[in-house]
Amino acid sequence: MARIVVIGGSGHVGTYLVPALVERGHAVVNVSRGTAAPYRPHPSWKTIEHVVVDRRAEEAEGKFGSRIAGLNADVVIDMISFELEGTQQLVEALRGKIEHYLFCSSIWVYGHATSVPSTEGDPTNAIDTYGVNKAKIEAWLSQQARRDGFPATCFRPGHIKPEEQSFSSHWLAITRSRFPSTFKSLVVIDAPMLPPTSPAGFYRRPLTQKVEPSILMTKWLKYS
Repeated sequence: MARIVVIGGSGHVGTYLVPALVERGHAVVNVSRGTAAPYRPHPSWKTIEHVVVDRRAEEAEGKFGSRIAGLNADVVIDMISFELEGTQQLVEALRGKIEHYLFCSSIWVYGHATSVPSTEGDPTNAIDTYGVNKAKIEAWLSQQARRDGFPATCFRPGHIKPEEQSFSSHWLAITRSRFPSTFKSLVVIDAPMLPPTSPAGFYRRPLTQKVEPSILMTKWLKYS
């Protein structure tokens, strides 16, 4: 069994991921700001280790990487890395100390789709800052894995939404904030009708329960 640190483990995916890891016998450490509660109650939240950290503040001070490295994890699952510099700081601190680093990317790296459905082999073509930054992190991690053997895996969830919110309303909120001109042109939207050539490239209906199994299926399940 493994000691697994989940950075940002109290959010949409972590609500399901953390209990699933505990049920498989892993020792889990949830790293978060301590300001949010999981969306669903589960006994595992009382048994895991909680570490309260303001990632942005500690990254600015150059402390975040060493803080995570000091938790002595076998596996680190990073749900909330949004800028390359922060990822680099963390990876440098973890080199030679962990067996696997999993980075939560996004389908926003695709931008406008070049094929439908998009595949992992399609080129990235992000059209907003969020997607561009995720793509930069992916590219750098891929280089580190190929050149230096750093044990990294990137995974690309779709739109992660609160379970109480409809997919369409969540998508509209994102579109309104990121692509105001696109939002103004939309009149009626329903999930099955979302156009495959619109800003996010392609659309799935990715409930948070569907993201968690994809993480659990990575190679470090050898611990199970």
